[in-house]
Order: sequence, then C-alpha cells, then structure tokens
Amino acid sequence: MSINSSEENEILKVAGLELSYGQHLVLKDLNFSVKKGECMAIMGSSGCGKSTLLKSMIGLLSPRSGDILINGESLWEKPLEPNPSVFRSFGVLFQGSALWSSMTLLENVLLPLETFSKLSHSEREELAYYKLCLVGLNGSESLYPAQLSGGMKKRAGIARALALDPQILFFDEPSAGLDPVNARKLDELISDLKENLGLAFVIVSHELQSIFSVADNAIFLSASSKNIVADGRPSDLLSLNEIPELSEFLVSWNSSQC
Repeated sequence: MSINSSEENEILKVAGLELSYGQHLVLKDLNFSVKKGECMAIMGSSGCGKSTLLKSMIGLLSPRSGDILINGESLWEKPLEPNPSVFRSFGVLFQGSALWSSMTLLENVLLPLETFSKLSHSEREELAYYKLCLVGLNGSESLYPAQLSGGMKKRAGIARALALDPQILFFDEPSAGLDPVNARKLDELISDLKENLGLAFVIVSHELQSIFSVADNAIFLSASSKNIVADGRPSDLLSLNEIPELSEFLVSWNSSQC
C-alpha cells in the first residue's frame, strides 16, 4: 500500500478518538494530524475537553475508542495500557513546569537521561548542559526551582522535555502565569526550536496572543458538540462567523487588533 508524502510527514495522528470519564462523554470522533516542524494549537472555551485530549495524547487517559499514533506507532494499541516504546518520541511541558524542588536544574534535566538512556555519566551531563543552553539557561544549572523566576521555570521544563531528543513536544498552557514580556520571550523560544530543530509542537492554550504568534494550525473544540468544529490557520479562523462559540472565543483578539 502506498503512502502519500503528506502521511509520511505526519508525526502525530489522532484517529476516531473518543474520550470519557466513566459514562460521561467528553469528546467524540476526533480526527486531526500534526506534521513535522509544525505547531498545532488546541483551542476552546473552559470545559470543552482540551486538557482531557492532552492527557490522552501523553498516555495518561485511555480512550474509549480510536487511537493516537506518534511517528506511525500506536500509543493505545492495548486498552488501558499505553505503549511505553512511544514515550521517547515526545516530551511534555506541564502547566506548572513540574520540576523536582529538591533537584538543581541540571539534575532535573538529567533525570530522564539517567532513567532511559544508556549513555555514560559524562555524556549525560554534557547532553543536559546542552539542553539548558538551548533554552537560554546556561550558567543556571546549579540553581534550584525555588530560585527561579516563572519564565526560567518554563524554560527549565522545556529543557527537561527535550532531554531524550523527542520529535514532538506537548505544552499545557505554556504562557500561564507569565507577564507579557516573558510570555513573548517564550513564544520566541518555541518558534526558534521549531525552526532550528524541526520539532513539532502541540500547544493547549487560551492565550490568543501566543496562539497567533506561534501556531501554524489550530483546532477548536466545542463543549456542546464534543468534537472539532473548526480547524485551520488561526488567521483563517477569524472569518468563521457562523460558529458562535468560536466567534465568542476570538472576540478579544479581534478587539485588540482594532
């Protein structure tokens, strides 16, 4: 069976995904893909299922039906049990960065390398230093999370997410809690990593400034229909006035541009 170039370029494919908590259906019939070197934003109002979708994409919530493929490999080939071989293909930046408070920045970045790699100690340290340099934290490796600003914590979380050389990164509200200056710097870092390393990103966010700054494409989840009601480039979604939920969500962006 032949595979077209578009499919070959897919790093993430969500196919027929249905998610629930017990009998409570959250999302149904989700189908979308993310290409290598692309940034996809997941948008929607509170309660639409953004966080639920992210949980399933990173192996924390088994779907009721459907599957998620990363680099062509199934994440949920066994019900209730994520495929561990897929985990090295992606990295995650949690909303609060989720750094270990008792570890230095270097130790935080070293942790996944010590757990999953067969490199020597010196090779692991060299790689961890490199990841910190990539996010602009060179010289901060001996600091503890409590000594960091909010922006530095986010960058440290990204460095750890990069530790195992993933091909795709999942970010949960990356700009949350940051002032406008640090939020803009984080957007610039995401764009640099995408361009220079060819990484793909999936970003769950309600920060429209960031979405329009870094996202190549976006999907909009509807709380009422429980699926995707719009997808495309963020700038193109502005013209879809026939979708009330989307128009209401984007009204603040439209107002700011006037």
